[in-house]
Order: sequence, then structure tokens, then C-alpha cells
Amino acid sequence: MISIISEATIRPSVEIKPPGLSVNLTPLDLVVPKVYAALLLLFDDPSGRFSDHGAISSSLERALSEYPALAAELVEEKDAVPRLIFNNKGATLVYAQGSEEDFQPMVEGQFAPETIPPNLFPRGPFPKSGETVLAVQITLFPGSKVAVGFRRHHYVADLPAFLDFIYRWSELHGKTSVEVQEDLICIQQKHLVRDLANLVEIIQPAPSYVNHEYRLSTGEEDTGMTRKPEPIYGKQFILDSEALANLKEYAHLGLNDGSWVSTNDAVAALFWRAVSRARELEQNGITKLGLAVNGRERIKALAPESKGYFGNFITGLCVSHTVDNLLTQPLGTTALMLRQAIRAHSPERIRSSVDYLLSLDPATELPLLRTSHTEVFGDDVAVTQWSKYPFYEAEKLHFGTGNCPFLVSPGSTVGDGVIVIIPAAPGRQGIEVMVGLTALPMKRLVMDAELVKFTKILG
Repeated sequence: MISIISEATIRPSVEIKPPGLSVNLTPLDLVVPKVYAALLLLFDDPSGRFSDHGAISSSLERALSEYPALAAELVEEKDAVPRLIFNNKGATLVYAQGSEEDFQPMVEGQFAPETIPPNLFPRGPFPKSGETVLAVQITLFPGSKVAVGFRRHHYVADLPAFLDFIYRWSELHGKTSVEVQEDLICIQQKHLVRDLANLVEIIQPAPSYVNHEYRLSTGEEDTGMTRKPEPIYGKQFILDSEALANLKEYAHLGLNDGSWVSTNDAVAALFWRAVSRARELEQNGITKLGLAVNGRERIKALAPESKGYFGNFITGLCVSHTVDNLLTQPLGTTALMLRQAIRAHSPERIRSSVDYLLSLDPATELPLLRTSHTEVFGDDVAVTQWSKYPFYEAEKLHFGTGNCPFLVSPGSTVGDGVIVIIPAAPGRQGIEVMVGLTALPMKRLVMDAELVKFTKILG
């Protein structure tokens, strides 16, 4: 049984000046799901670096000083744009103790999603008033194994921004002593700014931009859901190196004009088709795929300062298919459609998208902003790629243990229709894909004939 040892609020060692600064969230912050996003890191820590409560607290204080949004207070009031108040509210740090009986089922199940206890995280996925925007739980197991579970409010930061914070915290905790940097105030000020217009102003907007990524709902009832909410289950699929090569070759069959698709294009197309079959969608219906794209990477050549932008700058793209075409055309046709959409996601397109979002009236239109693809319990899927992040590079992520994590996971499940492409853990080859679905579609998914040709189920 996992038991809580302690819980504390950790505040920045260097406070923001002047205190109480208020910054409105941007449309890119507000269009993401209103949840605490989960991230789980598992380490082998024979030197006991995570066991030193005082050192962990001290390094977290220092890291929060550089990333003050994670120690700010999120305020939501009626008829007002949600905002961050930089009042050094702090982050929540929980220490817990686990047993061998808690850890062994994860090992035996290869750390498959269904084996990961939800109480490795400090809280559930849905925000409550008054909570800190960041909570971390460090669970110590016998034999030097450590689980570090994060919950961050998605309104405050996307994954690329949050990983910058984690890498910095890891670096700080890996040092024997840390002095306050002379340029700390400059670092703080950079991470306070959420000025999308200034960020993209150097980029010329696309002359013929059509907004496919976002829509304005007709009200709170317009969720886009076609099914009643049900419990969501997670499964993780393995595609080893040979399977990925075979899948890419399979995707190129029928592309006789010399077109090229990436491995990730083929993986996304494969799972979009499989999930749509598992849901038994109407053949004449429309299904959409939303793909999360880190806008910083797309515009950095023209706007280098975007690299350090802290907040949400996932400028997603959206493609659609009739269900019949998705399931009857060659997989390569869908993969090529994704490749063409990604190529078209240019800095100019992103500038136009930001212009559209900033044109929305904060009082009447911004509250109605939605992604074009339905987030949960609809006919659509959302693909996010973790495979490009250096989770398994010890020089980036070690916390002084000398080792990178031996496992990275989104937890026991993800949202309905969410597809997360994850780098394979050390000792495994290829990539892993986590999918969230309700019970009956998940039962069909694991038996999908096309999917079974290229994947194995973890666990």
C-alpha cells in the first residue's frame, strides 16, 4: 500500500518583484483541456538523491524561481479571462512510501498502463479551486526504485515548456550547491510574458489562411460528443524496429508518384484507422485527427525568442476524412494527407492562426473557443508525439542519480481517443503508443487485424 509521508507547499527561493503581477491567459492556453496533465518518471536511485527531502525542496525552490508561472495562482472569475497572479503561491510536494507488493506488479506487467497505480500521482486529473497549479509526488520503494509523479495544470504550460522546467530542476538537484544566477531577474521576466502578438509579429501571415483547427461552439452544451461519458482505459502498444520498417513500407505501397511519408505519419494513420474501426463509426460520417505541433519549433528560425516561451504554444493542425474513405483507401493515402498537412503548417500559417485567436472577443467569443476535433467521447482522435523529447538522455534528466529514468509514462490512462507516441524505454526497441478508449472499443482495438500485424500489447 502506498502511504503518504509528508505534504508541503514549496515556494520560490527568489520571489517575483513586484509581487502580485497579474497576466491573462492566452487563447492557446484556454483551448487546451482543463485538466491536470500527468507525467510519471521512474528512476533507479542507489545514491538516495530523491530521499533527501531538504535537498529536493531546496532545488525545487530554486527551479520555481526561474519558472514563476508554476508557483503562481490561477484565478478564474465569471465574465473575465482566467489569469495568473504571481503571488508565489507555490507548488505542492508530496512524499510517499511504497512497498515491494506495490512495485512488483508493475515489473511483472512490464509497466503497462493498467499496472500503474493512480496513487503514484499527488492528485486526480480534474482541477479544484484553491489548488496549486503544480503538484509533485515522490514515492520511494524498497531497493532504490523511485517514482516521480507530476500533475500540472494544462492551462499554465504545455509539455515542451514543462519539460524545460523539469530539465532545469534535474540540473539544479544534480549540483552540490547552487548560487543564484545574476541574470535570474531576466530569466523570470522572460517566463512572465505571454504576448503572442509580439512573438509572431515578425512573421508575415498566410494570404489565404482558412481556420481548420478551431471552432466557436454555440454554447456550453455544444461539446461535439456523440457518446455518453464512460470510464476510459489505457493500453500501450509496442512497435519494434522491424515492425516500424514494415509499417513504413506498407504505407508507401500505392504511393507511385514518389511521395514520401514519415514513420510517425504511418503510425498515426494506422491508429486512426484502428480506433475508428473499434468505435464502429457510421461509414458516411466524418472523423477528424488533431495533431499537436510545437509551434516554437516551427517559427524559431524567424522568431528565435520563441524557444523560451513559457505557456501553451501547441499550434495544432486538424485533418478530416469520411469514415468510409479512411477505412477503404490505402493506409499510405491517409499517411500522405497527414504529411501534406504538416508541411503546410508553416510559420505564416501559425501567424494567421494566432491572429485569428487574438481577434476573438474575450467576453463573448473566447469562452466558446474549441478545437475542431472533439476532445473526448466523439468520433475524433488526438495525436501527440513524445518520441522527440530526450526523456532517456542522462545528461538532460538525471536529478543527480547518474541515470536517466528507466521508464516514462503518461500514467494509467489518457483521454478517450488520445494517442500518445512515446519513445521506447531503455532495453526496448522502436516506439510505444498509448491509447485511451472506453471499454467496448478498447476490446475491439486490441483484436484489430491491421493493428495486430505491426504491434504487440505491452504487459
